[in-house]
Amino acid sequence: MSNEKEQKKKKNNNQAINFPAELDNLLRKSKELADQFQSHKRNLSKIKQLKERMIELSSKLITAAETYYYKGKQQESEIIYSEILDSVREMNLSEKEYIILNNLGLIYRIRGDYQKALDLFMQALDILQEEGNQTEKGSIFNNIGGLYYFWGDYQKALDYYKEALTIFQNLGLQVNESTALNNIGLIYNLTGNYEEALDFFKEALETQGGASGTESEAAILNNMGSIYRHLKRYTEAINCYKQVLDIIQELGYKMNEGTILNNIGQVYKDWKRYQEALNYFEQALESRKDVGDKAGEGITLSSLGSVSELLVRYDKALGYYQQALMIIQEVGDKGKEGTILNNLGRIHLFLENFYEAYITFKQAVNITEKIVGGMQSSTIRQSFRETNLGIYYGLVHTLLLWHLKNKQEDKKPPNILKQAFRFLELVKAREITDKLKTSREDISPVIRSKGFQHLINEEHQLTREISQLQLSYSKMSLANADNLSFNQQEQTTREEAIIPPTIINELHQKIVKLNSLRTKIYENCHDPGLVKQTADYNPLPSFQKLFEQEPETIVWEFFYDESVSSDTFLILVWTRTDSDVFMSNEISSSIISYYYESFHDALSRASEEKNEREQSIAIEEANTYFQILSLWLGFWLPEKLWDTLSGKELLVLIPHGKLHFFPWSIAKKANYDDPLDHSSNEDDIYLGLTIPIVRNYSLELTVSCLQREKEMSTNFLLVSNPNFNIDGKALPGAKTEVRSIKDFLQWDGVSNEFITLLEQQEATKKAFVEKLTTAPSIIHFAGHAKFNPSNKDPWMSYLAFHSKEGIDPYTVTEMVQNQFIDSPLFILSACETALAEISKGDEPVGIIRGLTLAGATSIIATNWSLFDKLAPHFMRFFYENFFQGETIARALFLARIEIGGINPLDWGVYELYGNPFKVIAKD
Repeated sequence: MSNEKEQKKKKNNNQAINFPAELDNLLRKSKELADQFQSHKRNLSKIKQLKERMIELSSKLITAAETYYYKGKQQESEIIYSEILDSVREMNLSEKEYIILNNLGLIYRIRGDYQKALDLFMQALDILQEEGNQTEKGSIFNNIGGLYYFWGDYQKALDYYKEALTIFQNLGLQVNESTALNNIGLIYNLTGNYEEALDFFKEALETQGGASGTESEAAILNNMGSIYRHLKRYTEAINCYKQVLDIIQELGYKMNEGTILNNIGQVYKDWKRYQEALNYFEQALESRKDVGDKAGEGITLSSLGSVSELLVRYDKALGYYQQALMIIQEVGDKGKEGTILNNLGRIHLFLENFYEAYITFKQAVNITEKIVGGMQSSTIRQSFRETNLGIYYGLVHTLLLWHLKNKQEDKKPPNILKQAFRFLELVKAREITDKLKTSREDISPVIRSKGFQHLINEEHQLTREISQLQLSYSKMSLANADNLSFNQQEQTTREEAIIPPTIINELHQKIVKLNSLRTKIYENCHDPGLVKQTADYNPLPSFQKLFEQEPETIVWEFFYDESVSSDTFLILVWTRTDSDVFMSNEISSSIISYYYESFHDALSRASEEKNEREQSIAIEEANTYFQILSLWLGFWLPEKLWDTLSGKELLVLIPHGKLHFFPWSIAKKANYDDPLDHSSNEDDIYLGLTIPIVRNYSLELTVSCLQREKEMSTNFLLVSNPNFNIDGKALPGAKTEVRSIKDFLQWDGVSNEFITLLEQQEATKKAFVEKLTTAPSIIHFAGHAKFNPSNKDPWMSYLAFHSKEGIDPYTVTEMVQNQFIDSPLFILSACETALAEISKGDEPVGIIRGLTLAGATSIIATNWSLFDKLAPHFMRFFYENFFQGETIARALFLARIEIGGINPLDWGVYELYGNPFKVIAKD
């Protein structure tokens, strides 16, 4: 019955379209040839003659169908292919059959009927498997990869694209190879790996062998435009897209015109030139409707919705998004469906339709997790998840604001905060948290292997080479910039006018190689295994361990979404018996960042200054910035939030986003009646002197440290002043500090056999790594450290050990490699060791990350440059309290109080991360 309906439909379509007489004649002849073929099956010479005529005839018809296709006339193209398909099958012309099947698949792909397209491509592939035509097989692999790309199954898409690439490279087909490289770049672009994507696109363009004005060149330029857009290089993006538009209009490819017009509109939208964006989107919508591009029509409607949203025309935006969703669901593009649902959820949130927002965001999350679950590569999986974090943010924001509204109206539906907390933990430090769940037995054989060590050495060498190139780059930039007039500098880009192309290319290649190397190191360390379904994720029962250890624990978990508001954030508060949400006061985050950065700069100058008078001036300047920073941080926290600390014994503080950068311990409770009151006195209330505090990147990370804890022994590894032999690097205070600790330990009854001291020239990296095999339970490092060295690469932050040549850096990657046997306390009495770069996904990259992944469960680190004279006194107080049986959090708190004074610069430098309940085991 269904076949009869199809035949009838085909016949009706034929009647609806009037082909030119010549084309009608060709179609009639093809049927006649097929009929004659059936009549002369026994006459071999006649069959051969009929086949030759049919090959010539079908070639002309295929060319005609392709011409209709590229002019956007899909229906005409489909009719021609369908008419001749039966004929070529009857005559066993498989070389024409797979072309027709493939081209029909392309038509159904354009229409959004991906399943039908896949069936046709697979039929074509079956024929090619028998015929052995490798070139066409590669093309089919590309087409099938494109379907899985549209379906959102990026792993399968990548697999098919790589199959195609291998075939084309083996055959030496540069144009086809270029297409496959371009497609692979698309996957990396979509998952947020922009540098890797750009590298594939540039290679694809080079592989074309100088061909210009071609369809493939247009495709690559289009994708490069997309990368430049993400990198905010808008002029380059517009130039790429306009080149593409010229090419496809010259070729007469009406089908692709709407895509490029839409892309140009997206660039103008990002550029905040909204009227120009609307103009291009409207042109794109008309173009896509004309050619029947349903999927494209849905995408452009979504684009129009996004501009309306930016112009605060929410009702109009809602209409566009709803139209877009219906179309995209019809064509089955799951990736785009998730994006549009996210946009719809955001509009509902702005309109305070919280229930609708929650349902919509939840649907978007489900689609995202289904896509992530199908990805095999942990790198792509992580990157895709990070790219789509906005969906999770929208869900968290909805639930928290919904709770606040219910609180105002004296309503409190169950589970709103529990749901919010679950999703909030999913967007914080997911990668590092999941890595810690991998057993050490699985990790150690890999990271201790010679192959892994080779990767580490190669990473160091590449980083040094990149640093040298960047230094050359900077020197040339400065030298040449001095010779340019102001107008010349305005009109000329650095790459074009100042830096030789050889240096730019070499630098780019090395950075790409380093990123690839990092991926290998990342994959070798251990697969993070990311939680794929929120339905399976319920961290709440494990968090009860915090309250079992200390019933009067309170958790402040911050949520900061800069896309909604850069000047306010939400605070989720947990206690053993209750939970609540608070909105911060509104303060310009740029002002707080200014005082924070100015304080750091002044203090760094002070720590490096040898002239006492100049040092004193720099310290005074740092103090001024510091006091204002302390006041503004305190005022950012609402007064009622401070009240939640009453009667509590421990604060677990979990910042978020850029809030990780700020030293919250020094926040001073403001005079809320007069926020600009900058006066300091002994009655000031500082957060760090009010309650013991432990910070972390997520609450699950805190609990993970608690669960991995082993009983502490009294086995100590002390490192002191490794770089004493370098001018300006000697730290006599570090030597005093460590000697004082050793004296205290001996006075307290610790035998010398349990104390290892690496001092000055003995404090080499090799000796340190060897001593780690003795399983120290406390490691105390007093020396130099560097966060984010001159090449601005946080992975190469390091602790500085002794070397005859100067400094031997112990980098973050090396820390991960050298796993601790026990779960030690690591004390970093060195400058700026708590600092980290926060990447997408709220992932910290810095020294704390390296030590945590190595197995340290409690870390005391520094928020800013450490004064050599202060550290010995502070650490002596800390150890005395710790050895009297206090938990590590309380011992640090009591040391702060004993240092005391009205200046938090003295006591606020040290910060605790990890397990706050660690205690020393004593007989």
